[in-house]
Amino acid sequence: MRLPFSVVSTYPCILYIGVALLCSDARAQDWEPVGPEGGNILGTVTDPSDANHVIAVEAASRQAFESLDGAGSWSFAGDVGASSLNDFAGFSPAKIYAIDYYRCYRSTDGGNSWLSSTFPAGSGYARVLCVHPTDSNTVYVAGYKYDSGTYRLAFWRSADGGQSWTAGTFFTLDYVYPYDMAVSRTAPGSIYVSGSKRPVGGSTSVALFKSTDGGSSWSDLSSSVGAVNDYYLYGVAVDPSDSNRVYTVMNYIYYSTNAGTSWVKGSYVYSFALAVDPESPNRVYAAGNNYVRVSTNYGLAWTTYSGAIDGVANKIEVATANPSNVLVSTPCGLYRSSNAGATWASAVGGIRSCVCPSIAFAPSRPGRAFVECLDIGVYGTEDGGDSWTEKGYFVACGDVAALAVHPTNPDIVLALEGAG
Repeated sequence: MRLPFSVVSTYPCILYIGVALLCSDARAQDWEPVGPEGGNILGTVTDPSDANHVIAVEAASRQAFESLDGAGSWSFAGDVGASSLNDFAGFSPAKIYAIDYYRCYRSTDGGNSWLSSTFPAGSGYARVLCVHPTDSNTVYVAGYKYDSGTYRLAFWRSADGGQSWTAGTFFTLDYVYPYDMAVSRTAPGSIYVSGSKRPVGGSTSVALFKSTDGGSSWSDLSSSVGAVNDYYLYGVAVDPSDSNRVYTVMNYIYYSTNAGTSWVKGSYVYSFALAVDPESPNRVYAAGNNYVRVSTNYGLAWTTYSGAIDGVANKIEVATANPSNVLVSTPCGLYRSSNAGATWASAVGGIRSCVCPSIAFAPSRPGRAFVECLDIGVYGTEDGGDSWTEKGYFVACGDVAALAVHPTNPDIVLALEGAG
């Protein structure tokens, strides 16, 4: 039996409604997530032989969710068991990985259960994660190490499915911060790491590093990109059928046809994530803040789908088994196209992991409440959390710090914008 808002908790950043159980001592409580649906989706992993089977991991709750209908609906799979998460990747739902700064978490049963391993002590802070395209036991992690005023690119490699790790550091810089990593499918020893750096005594600029031996050694390709007015390179992607064709992006798309030796500056696309269609590699996806761009001629020209997503893109995944199915994950949720990017729709049905910094109840109308979902907007319920309606993202320069409902007029709702 559901009681109208008996107990409320927003820790850890998810809205729960307490439900009193009829028991002998009347002290036991059961909890269930009631929404709104959504969350900060780190990324997705789709079965390479079945486009309907997808695993997603949500950052705030550190929970895994499973879909058996191509992201049409979701069910809870399991808790990762981390206190925070930076990235998520996998070979297939049968073997997936997630990382925080110090540990790798692995699951071999679709996210139902997880084991963890710790990176070697003092080896740095892990940021981004990739899995070898043909060997699910080989895992790569990139990050940075800070020591005595200098930064170094840090890299970890596991050959046993994330159970143990070797670590190395490369270059000496005033600053380095990896943002994305990509592995060539046809030349798996070739790995690219994009981000930002500041040479010793120099100015902040884009960073692009490449290894051709699985991460044992690295070269700095940053200056060859020619992104002189950018401070970051965000996404990086390698053509799945051609290891010579590589893309990276911030304000502009940059592409190389000779494995990163030289680069061509393309269109202004200002995006954060990239992906290449594995079946039709002329089709390239770039996703930014509230939009997705699609190219059908190797990035030379782009079609923009404004409003296709909410928020800044975390990752793009194109399903190997059905490349028409494309998923874009963002801090606001997950978005799906089933026609190669022509149309988009929210795909968070069953994922109830929104960050909820503020909530308010209507004292004069039981069952009515309003909650702020971070980066998404305000939602309202009239039935104690059984269903929710989006009230829109109406703020001008931030999120809602607090909500309040008039004590006698439940139609008057106040929202305080900003940090409070």
